[in-house]
Amino acid sequence: MHGRSMWCLSLGLLMSTAGAIGAQPQYTITEVPILVEGFAGALGADGGVVGTVRLDDGRNLPALWKDGQTTTLSIDGIALARNASGVNVGVAYFFDAPFGRPMEWTPDGQVFFWDVPPSLPGHPGTQSGQAQAINNQGMAVCAYRVAGTLAAARCTREGFELLHGLGGSWASADVITSLGVAAGSAQTPSGDTIVVWATDGELFDYGTLGGRGADLFGLNDQGQFAGAYTTAEGELRAFGGTPQAGLQPLAHPVGFGASAALGLNNHGVRVGRAFTTIGGPSEPILMERAMLWSHQDAAPIDLHTRIDATSGWELRQAISINDAGEILARARAVSNVERVVLLRPILEPAEPPGMPDILLAKLCAHRPGLAVCTPWLNVR
Repeated sequence: MHGRSMWCLSLGLLMSTAGAIGAQPQYTITEVPILVEGFAGALGADGGVVGTVRLDDGRNLPALWKDGQTTTLSIDGIALARNASGVNVGVAYFFDAPFGRPMEWTPDGQVFFWDVPPSLPGHPGTQSGQAQAINNQGMAVCAYRVAGTLAAARCTREGFELLHGLGGSWASADVITSLGVAAGSAQTPSGDTIVVWATDGELFDYGTLGGRGADLFGLNDQGQFAGAYTTAEGELRAFGGTPQAGLQPLAHPVGFGASAALGLNNHGVRVGRAFTTIGGPSEPILMERAMLWSHQDAAPIDLHTRIDATSGWELRQAISINDAGEILARARAVSNVERVVLLRPILEPAEPPGMPDILLAKLCAHRPGLAVCTPWLNVR
């Protein structure tokens, strides 16, 4: 998606408590004052969010928002993903080719620009490249754009390993697990399909659930998928599943025409969106809600119903969830302007039933900002 078994056990207790019937968490909501261009990797394990700050002259500054503070780099680029060690990756822009290069931003503020392939067979030099996601061991997946094609790779500061596709004009590796398993999608002569690259480079084709195409947005360390596929009838639907079971549809939200799972954590909790168009053809209105599936067979939960109804926010998309249950989402304010927000779960009672004090203390030592560690935040 460690030698801290007590920490992981306490998180497991939190998530199992949050997922129990009648014990779904409510959430506090905090505006994140940066633009987020990434998906599942944009929210770190520590609650940090990466993205960009857009200047009036059109330039983008890679940005990190954490603990209420925003930090930017003085280069043109976008941060797309963050790992548990606090390393951020993304893309830096330049005035000559390659116009974009994978960028690494370390916790001590150092910035590294990674190499791109000088060329690909049958094509001239690489036009751009970016790091899409990074695991906790520091290995990333990159996308390189060359004339007429998009190439996938596993990549680090030291170099890259190109990953072969399925004979189409492009392949994209979008996520990577702690073991280095990469996954994404690839074009085939019959359409786009979900693919997984094993650590030895072997490629596995998982198809499209019989539909016209599919996109993968998440693969966790337990091998669980999150994504969306287009049915034979042209309808967008969320999917889960595993490499062993294959792609499996998630329950579709009632009353919506489309759904997509955009992220998941290592507990198998998926988040995403559902939307439909209402009104007549002359004045169509997009109705959109952020959704959560607590497990593969769960009914979807409208996250908008889990925040304070008087908050003034309308939750429209949930794009990432970390192992602490924090959710990065897009929301519309009363002003009708869309913003990025961070949802933090509130569990009641403040101490989860059956959680020993030592486990709660271990949890709060790592994440003191969680509501479970500050009971006064539960007052509504």
